[in-house]
This record gives sequence, structure tokens and C-alpha cells, in this order.
Amino acid sequence: MRLKHILILLPIMLVVLTVMAMVQTAEAKRFGGGRSFGGRSSYSKSYSRPMPSKSFGQQQNTRAGRVGQAPNRSRWGGMFGGLLGGMLMGGLLGSLFGGGHFMGPNLLDLLLIGGGIFLLMRFLRKRREASVGATSSGGSPYTMDTSSYHTRDGSASETSAWDNLQTGGSTPSGTSSSSVAIPPDFDQEDFMKGAKAVYQRLQNSWDKRDLDDIRTFTSPEVYRFIEEQYKNDPTPSTTEILLLNGELLEVKTIGNQTVATVHFDVIMREDPSSQATEQVREIWHFSKYENKSGDNWVLEGIQQLEN
Repeated sequence: MRLKHILILLPIMLVVLTVMAMVQTAEAKRFGGGRSFGGRSSYSKSYSRPMPSKSFGQQQNTRAGRVGQAPNRSRWGGMFGGLLGGMLMGGLLGSLFGGGHFMGPNLLDLLLIGGGIFLLMRFLRKRREASVGATSSGGSPYTMDTSSYHTRDGSASETSAWDNLQTGGSTPSGTSSSSVAIPPDFDQEDFMKGAKAVYQRLQNSWDKRDLDDIRTFTSPEVYRFIEEQYKNDPTPSTTEILLLNGELLEVKTIGNQTVATVHFDVIMREDPSSQATEQVREIWHFSKYENKSGDNWVLEGIQQLEN
């Protein structure tokens, strides 16, 4: 009888794991995986400092508000998955040791509840796709020319690559011109053009899993983290950036390094097979050594922005 119980238990456990996998939300596919990390201990925590000005997501009122609620739905999905798994496993163990032989109505009820929760989560996802899709329906996809970049062994230096982004004129659309404390010789406009181009470049390189290109624009600590992300997810992906807004929050000197902190507020699509979009709000920290000739900005940390 014990062997019979085990043979019946195995396929039902497979059903449990399948339902839990469908309900729970997978890790973000974008560069960095939606994690907080970097070369300083503070970068491993979420960023909670108040923003000096409203983000473009807040300015879009209700539509962007619905986008910002997506992480909460992810947590609910994880809770439902854990609750469902606990209920099913409890029912299975009770049937195994209580003589129910897995044929009682309790197990059937639990499977029906699991199916109902899955259908509910699927329905909510469809509603999210319909509502969030309206956020970007009125605009064209964001694009930026990064052809002026060269790697360290290319025909131009990194400094020239950053400088080539400067085309003159006013601050580009989507770049905040809010007042921040910056050194008198710091070119805020040129820096933000380069920072936005690096954001786009790193997303594109990650989609192609081009680690050599990623190494060029990241610190050793960030690169090691991305290497681990690559080991866990080596398959190329597609990330579509629909809107990209950048805001310079702070520029400070730490030892012989200058560290610039940028708030990126982005609408992107991580799954090309779905119409669902996501609002991504992250803090990127760029740094460079002032005593190294030809040294340029690199990404030294990413922090997720607390709601």
C-alpha cells in the first residue's frame, strides 16, 4: 500500500508545482533583474530618499498609477502561490497518513480552488495589459543613437564616445532640468545625454548577452553581478523601451572619485509576446576617477526605488 500511495502522490505533486509556477511571478528579465546591487554596501538596499521633483510617471496621473501598482500584484501572486501550495500539500499529506487514499472530496476541492485562483490571476493579468497598454499608446517607442560609442579597444576613447553624444541645443526631452548641487565645472546636460545612452546601451547588450560590451561600461562589482545573472539566464531576450526619463539627483566626491546619482523612470516591455508594459523606477550610480587620464563614467550600482 505504501508504494501505491507514493505512485499516486508523485503525479499530484507535479500538479502542485505546476500550478505554483503558473501563479507566481518570475524575476524581471531586464538588465540587473530588478535587484539592488553594486560596489558599495548601501547599494544592496532599496533607495528611499524622497525625489526632488515629480517623476514623469506621477505626472501621467491615473494611467501611470495603474502601472506603478504592478509590483503589489506580483506580491499577491506570490502569496496566493504559497498559500495554494501549502493547502494542497497539507491535503496530500493528510490523505496519505489519514487513509483517504487521495480520493476524498477535500483533494478535489483544493484542485478546483487552485484552478479558480489561476483563472483569476490570468483574468487580472489581461486587465492589466489592457489598462497599462494605454499608457504608451499615444507615443512612439523611445530610441537613441548609440553608434558613437566605442569600446576600450576601439578607434575612439570612452571619453570621446561620451562627448560625441553632445549635439547642442536645449535639454533633450525626458531629461529633468531641476536644480541639484553640482560642481561648477560639471556639464549636467552632456552627462545626462551620456547616462541615458548608457542605459539604452546596457539594456541592448544584455538582450544580446554581450558581456564584453557590458564590461566596458560597468565597474568590476556590477560586472560580477551581471555575470551571475547571465549564468542563471543565458538565453537572449528582448526588452523594448517605450519611454525613458532621467533625472540627475546628486553629484558628490568620495575620495578621488566623482559619483553621480540618476533617477531613471522608464516604461518598458520585457515580454515581446505580451502587450503588457511595466513602469521601472531605478536609481543608477555612475562614478569615475578624477586622477586617471582618459577615465570615463562607469555604472557602479543600481538601487530599486521604494514605493
